[in-house]
Amino acid sequence: MSQQKITHNYYLVLQSTYDLIEIGLGVDYTLLDQLSLNKMDANRNLILEINNLLLKHNLNLEQLSFIATNLGPAPFTSLRVVIVTVNGLAFATGIPLIGVNGLQAFVTEFNANQPTNSEKDIQSPTFSNSSNPNTITLALLNAYNQDAYYGILDQAGNFTAGWGATSELLISLAARFKSAGVQKINLIGNGVNLFLAKIKQDLSEFELSINNSEISEALIIIPQYCSLKQVAQLACEDWLTQPAFSAQLQPLYLKTVQTVVNKNYVKHSI
Repeated sequence: MSQQKITHNYYLVLQSTYDLIEIGLGVDYTLLDQLSLNKMDANRNLILEINNLLLKHNLNLEQLSFIATNLGPAPFTSLRVVIVTVNGLAFATGIPLIGVNGLQAFVTEFNANQPTNSEKDIQSPTFSNSSNPNTITLALLNAYNQDAYYGILDQAGNFTAGWGATSELLISLAARFKSAGVQKINLIGNGVNLFLAKIKQDLSEFELSINNSEISEALIIIPQYCSLKQVAQLACEDWLTQPAFSAQLQPLYLKTVQTVVNKNYVKHSI
């Protein structure tokens, strides 16, 4: 679905974090306003809060250019609530939808080669690691049951993502990083504190930092998830550069599970 671009693009942006549902109203690259909702209240209050946010700024759905959402990975129930809601709004109104890969947004936002404040004002939220060739950014998110989602922004600015059991994942990533000549790893995500002992053990060959600060033995204050502002900026960039958009979105849920069917293990993506 395509739509003629207008001078000022108002849009809604939503995401589910591990604790909250965040709702924002943006115009171009600026996030005008945002609110958060306890994820336990999302089924009951999400549409109401979206309406309240629009009314606060004297807007209605028909005045929006698009609706954007973080596709995850995230806790699956609240992620589905957000995506089902925006799919329903799009179906009812015809508003285009833009989905943002949450891990890619996260590693881009906290890139190891952080730009200056003046560079952040440039209307392009994507930055490269190319001037810091031996450093990568690694995001680790809790995938539950001692599993982790990972997102990597490598030395050339390339993004990859996946998931795995931490008993094997970090060892595998260490071999991959060593082969690529990585020297320093910038760590972000709620999985870092959760798996910190394993990280220090399996990634001991590398210089480790948290948001470009050295790791201390104290409890680490670390970015847990990408910001709603970052999702808004990436979505706006897509809106201004892409020719067509979705009428329906699907969750980005990287994890697979094994189910038992007649005593045979069969993999299913969910």
